[in-house]
Amino acid sequence: MRVKYISFAVCFLSLLLLAGSASSAGAIPAEQWNRTFGNIEYDCGNSIRQTQDGGYILAGETVVNYDEANADALLMKLNPDGIEEWSRTFGGPAYDCAYSVQQTADGGYVLAGYLEKGEEIDSREPDSRDPDAWLIKTNSNGTEEWNFTFGGNKTDLIFSVEKTIDGGYLLAGYTESFGAGASDTWLIKTDSNGTEQWNKTFGGINEDYASSVNQSKDGGYVISGFTNSSAGGNEAWLIKTDSNGTEEWNKTFGGESHDYAYSVQELEDGGYLLAGTTESFGAGRTDGWMIKTDSNGTEQWNKTFGGPYTDYFYSVQKTSDKGFLLAGITQPNSDYNDIQAWLMKTDSKGQKEWEMNFGGQDDDSAAFAQETREGDYILAGRTSSYGMVSDVWLIKVGSEKNMTSELDNTTTGF
Repeated sequence: MRVKYISFAVCFLSLLLLAGSASSAGAIPAEQWNRTFGNIEYDCGNSIRQTQDGGYILAGETVVNYDEANADALLMKLNPDGIEEWSRTFGGPAYDCAYSVQQTADGGYVLAGYLEKGEEIDSREPDSRDPDAWLIKTNSNGTEEWNFTFGGNKTDLIFSVEKTIDGGYLLAGYTESFGAGASDTWLIKTDSNGTEQWNKTFGGINEDYASSVNQSKDGGYVISGFTNSSAGGNEAWLIKTDSNGTEEWNKTFGGESHDYAYSVQELEDGGYLLAGTTESFGAGRTDGWMIKTDSNGTEQWNKTFGGPYTDYFYSVQKTSDKGFLLAGITQPNSDYNDIQAWLMKTDSKGQKEWEMNFGGQDDDSAAFAQETREGDYILAGRTSSYGMVSDVWLIKVGSEKNMTSELDNTTTGF
């Protein structure tokens, strides 16, 4: 279902791909609480951020009618204990999704993903209702202030939105409507009102996409993703542009098999840290993968993590001790149906300090994790082991002294 244009998105990857794990090492934090949210159909959390009031904002998707492949983008506000304060849905009669969210300077929220075209839905095939990239701005209560779509007559998606220093927004994803190849990495710059200022495509004749974007200290942008247009085939891809989206350099990383970069962070030394997955290196079918580069994108080191099966890192965030927090999926044994959410902490050199797995006997995943201002960790994803068919899943871990509530995995509807 819809694999063509969301093949790397966590909600669907966790259904299609298998994960693996490594043995734990180091001091492991305590789980403080976990929450599930959802209706009777499929629900998923794709992105979470701590908000100015100490709570959280989550973006994802919720299926309205599975038989008609009708889903809406989901925006949910939670208090510091993970209790829902409100939730909002956005969308039309087709399948719509939010992959990324940020709180804005005015206390509102901006979320990005895709909006499918069409009024009558006769098929789940993506070509019958090619989506447009979608940007939505809300106020602090989640009420829509404006929304814009971007795209042509084919599939166009956004996976990452970042606030820019001029008050605007930068969107990263891929486009089949524009560019030189089957799909191209796509950057869109807007002003503070969502009006497009420019867009750029990057890539060759095959499939290329961007999964994450950050604004760099020099005012330019750094993009992670993958390219199938390089000489090496499917490789992790790092692109650096200036403030106008003009490419300054790009680097590929990988071996003879499939390798992907899903997330990027700029570091204090001016270099970059990529996280993703590799089939070319490591001990398993696929391994979680970290790559450290200098300011010019030249690799300084890389690390793989995982067991004999399949492991993915979907997000990486810097931590206050100059280390890294990674989230993804892991398969702890040979049972392909036993997929678990995976959280790992490393030091600044990529040395593992601890890891945690979360899940039951079914399909569970972590899409995004972040250190909180209190020094704890929050992660969001989805679970099929608890709750309904598939529920939004929110987990907080940290030190005992910061515990804010008892453990709770009761499912709450929107």
